[in-house]
Amino acid sequence: MSLSLFIEQPSSIHRKVYLGGLVLLAISIPVSTFGMSISQIILLINWIWEGGFRRKWQQFKTNPAIYVFLIFYLVHLLGLFYTTWPGGFYGPGYNAADDLRIKLPLLLLPLIIGTSGSLGPKQIKGILYFFSISLFISSLISTWIFLGLAGYEVNDVRNISVFISHIRFSLLVNVAIFSFAYFLWSDFKSLSKYERVILPAGIFWFILFLFILKAFTGIFVFVIVLIFTILWWINHIKKYGIRWVIYLGVLAPILLGGGYALYRFVDTYTDFDSYKSEELEKFTVNGRPYAHDFKDLQVENGHWVGLYIQKEELRKTWNERSSMDFDGKDQRGNFLYQTLSRYLTAMDLRKDSIGVSKLMDEDLRLIEMGYANPVYKKKLSLYPRLYEIVWELDLYFRGGNPSGHSVSQRIEFNRTGWLVCCKHPMLGVGTGDVSQAYQDQYASMKSRLGSEYQKRSHNQYLTFLVAFGVVGLLILLFSMFFPVFYLRQWGNYLFVSAFAMALLSMLTEDTIETQAGVTFFVFFYSLFLFGSEKKHSKVLN
Repeated sequence: MSLSLFIEQPSSIHRKVYLGGLVLLAISIPVSTFGMSISQIILLINWIWEGGFRRKWQQFKTNPAIYVFLIFYLVHLLGLFYTTWPGGFYGPGYNAADDLRIKLPLLLLPLIIGTSGSLGPKQIKGILYFFSISLFISSLISTWIFLGLAGYEVNDVRNISVFISHIRFSLLVNVAIFSFAYFLWSDFKSLSKYERVILPAGIFWFILFLFILKAFTGIFVFVIVLIFTILWWINHIKKYGIRWVIYLGVLAPILLGGGYALYRFVDTYTDFDSYKSEELEKFTVNGRPYAHDFKDLQVENGHWVGLYIQKEELRKTWNERSSMDFDGKDQRGNFLYQTLSRYLTAMDLRKDSIGVSKLMDEDLRLIEMGYANPVYKKKLSLYPRLYEIVWELDLYFRGGNPSGHSVSQRIEFNRTGWLVCCKHPMLGVGTGDVSQAYQDQYASMKSRLGSEYQKRSHNQYLTFLVAFGVVGLLILLFSMFFPVFYLRQWGNYLFVSAFAMALLSMLTEDTIETQAGVTFFVFFYSLFLFGSEKKHSKVLN
């Protein structure tokens, strides 16, 4: 596919290299960290080789939006002055040198894109089309793996995203969905007959894939941005009567229906079996004594995992039916005994020889794969992931160990981060000492998390607080929001939707602490805010 199909012909070799570099970067974001690095190196070399620094300096000097945004990177440099030397700068683990290297796009892309001349709507569309093609191919590969056509079976749907984190991938899918919707919405008459077919089909596929991926951060972002998009559209309807009819007819059912469904789900989940310890049976049909662990807080489908356990019968009967050792681990790396116990409980079977004998061969295979509940075998349903989240939260808030559970671990990560913030409220611990500060706090609070699970917070705002304190967080937020107000780009739908996605993701992810995350954030921020012609940026007036 030729670039000239979607973008206007540039006037010089440097302009061609610049546009080619942007396209290569857009293609690389979903599939290759190496491609991200190479494309940015190409853009930087071309920017230097092109010259014209007097003109570029004038563009930079007269546009406060660019140099205010660059304060974002400057804060990280200033954080070096109170980073522990030398360990915090280049010692083992994640240090300041790693942080500054990964976040270089925050410095380079706004500077290069902001001083390289504006891109017209056709060029912006072309870059987004190439990005979406790369994303589409990557989604097909993931779906191929999801369906088991790659020659191996996936026991965790999050592993189908083979190039980048499934959460980062879900954010990129959202960019494609709302970009396609923008093109259909804002300029339908100018679209070719092929685009009028491909764009709706692309939206349908990417929404479907978002739910296949089951990344709740991506689904959360999709729902929130969709609601705000609907609100934005409704607020530009001039007739108030029609506006309120749409409010009540569209948004009310979505919010009320979703809220009621969630309430019913949680209410059903928390309907636990009641029992009296003295009334529980004490022996199996074979005469062996049951163990009843009343301290085990785990529940599956309303049944208590710790009740009716006869481990010797379990071991003997399981090893007779499966080649996978009862005392070993399942394919997910969890202790098989624990997976088996939870699975039997979910089926309301006792943990003894009779319980194992009632399992079908399909049940044995699922247990070996690491499925602790039959509900998890529903590949195309969101229910298993929702059940898993509620199960983790329920266990955590009743005093269970969050180790190995992605959602409840985040609560412990964030609690630890907050305690670090309380010790260093104003300026934080510095650019390079974040990881060490977490480890020290985990040790002092004697966290329930196992040492291999003791990680940093999955909340970007909290990470900023830990590193730079309240002062640093306020400066960083100012550097992100000032350019939008200064350039008056709240009407730029492409920018606002992508910016909102990034801000929302930062609530549950440390979005800009990885190369893929920081590149996603700063590329679309710079492309839509600094790189686009402002007269073409508004979808609604």
